Amino acid sequence: MHMQNELLSPGVAVGTIAIAAGAVGFICHRAKSLINSDRFALMGIMGA
Repeated sequence: MHMQNELLSPGVAVGTIAIAAGAVGFICHRAKSLINSDRFALMGIMGA
């Protein structure tokens, strides 16, 4: 799907990227505190 350049201004693009980066950082920080080494094997089995 393609968008015209006029639909997304640079300010909106930068704002969206900043919000997305903050959300990904928060999720990674929270996942680091919730997931311990015992769950890595379980995640590998469930993902297969």
